[in-house]
Amino acid sequence: MTASTRSCPVPVNTLLFRPNGVQVAVVDGTGKALLRTITLGRDFGTTVEVTSGLDVSERVISNPGDAIAPGDAVRVVENPPRADKPSGAEKPSKSPSA
Repeated sequence: MTASTRSCPVPVNTLLFRPNGVQVAVVDGTGKALLRTITLGRDFGTTVEVTSGLDVSERVISNPGDAIAPGDAVRVVENPPRADKPSGAEKPSKSPSA
């Protein structure tokens, strides 16, 4: 990693398999794509561990197209809340006892 020695998990749908190695596309501060060549660690199925080449603070692009190139303009869309994680305001319903 560039500024950190910690590994970080990324979804497998962020990986780009290129002739010069495995890469991920990240968004820079101006809304442009950058490509990072990474080293993979453990495979967890839907995520993989990145052991070098990516800083934990970088925003990785999900499902980048094969034609993505450095400098391409990207539109950032925040992740929607996950349906499997309740907001905390919801209380589980209790069934009446017999």
